[in-house]
Amino acid sequence: MIQAKLFSLGLVVTLLGCNQSPVASQTTNQIETQTASQQQNSFKIATTKNNKQTKSGKQIGQLIDCDNDGQQDDARIDYNDDGIPDECILGNEDSQTQIDDSSYEAAINSLEQLTQDCQESTKTQQYNNYTVCQINGKPVKASESNAEIGDGLGFWFDNGKVIAFQRFHNGELFIFDNDGNLKSTFAENPNTGKLENLAKIPDEERKLVNEIQQNGYQDIFQVFNL
Repeated sequence: MIQAKLFSLGLVVTLLGCNQSPVASQTTNQIETQTASQQQNSFKIATTKNNKQTKSGKQIGQLIDCDNDGQQDDARIDYNDDGIPDECILGNEDSQTQIDDSSYEAAINSLEQLTQDCQESTKTQQYNNYTVCQINGKPVKASESNAEIGDGLGFWFDNGKVIAFQRFHNGELFIFDNDGNLKSTFAENPNTGKLENLAKIPDEERKLVNEIQQNGYQDIFQVFNL
């Protein structure tokens, strides 16, 4: 079952970062800010509108309730990588989980930050090992692996949507945007032997990636009756 889902990317893809310099684009949009009460978080809470500035940052910890609406759907964002939240993006403003995809290591770190406080459960059926990690009763991470073939898949979730998955046998990592579209693909560069962001992938591979994104975790959820 796992084996049928997995195969490596072809090495004909073009790697990002060749003789290109990053260009930062910003828009002059207004951001409404307010200060949290002393009895709650001491950092600034900002509501970012649909015409929000594009910033690079990562989410700190699990979703919390910044605006006292009773919903644990607000994200603390760190923009300068000092480990201190700079802003809280309110969930009712259609916010997007921030994943730092500047490098493979940064992406993995961002994903692990999102799930650092989750409660993990494990089950074994024959040769297959299953895990699911939940925060406030919602899955944020799940995996399926086969000890016999040494392979498997790991998924990360945000509000019930797959935001990333990884192939265990080669470390390939696929990251999706808030609309479910493939945003970043990390695979091995044959010249360096390192996992790097690919500019594009073959159509056949993209189709398989989309299928795994939509259905690859269903067996895991069935095991845990989710």
